[in-house]
Amino acid sequence: MTIRHDRIAINPLQWIATEDGWIDPALAPALPERLKAIHAAGIAAVHADVPAQMSAAEYGRLLGEHGLAPAPGYISGPLPRTRAACANCSTRPTASAPRWPNWACPSSSWPPG
Repeated sequence: MTIRHDRIAINPLQWIATEDGWIDPALAPALPERLKAIHAAGIAAVHADVPAQMSAAEYGRLLGEHGLAPAPGYISGPLPRTRAACANCSTRPTASAPRWPNWACPSSSWPPG
């Protein structure tokens, strides 16, 4: 099966990932900077996440200005269910070694508490 380039989107969590496997939205660069980097990477769409200070129409225009389309934000694939399946878990994936984030692993302390 061939996946068309215009059918691939990103949920840009990498900008808000912390060293310990959590997320901190304060780490993200400004939205225009993120959108520019996403487009420059050859990605055609981004997880639709309208900022509180922006209308949906304004957000749509901003995406359009960066050559991007809005997309749903979900993962289509199985999450690891055992510690053995979690051998590839990491908070820092690379292009050559994509890995599940720690919070998706049954061997992590997620959910907290």
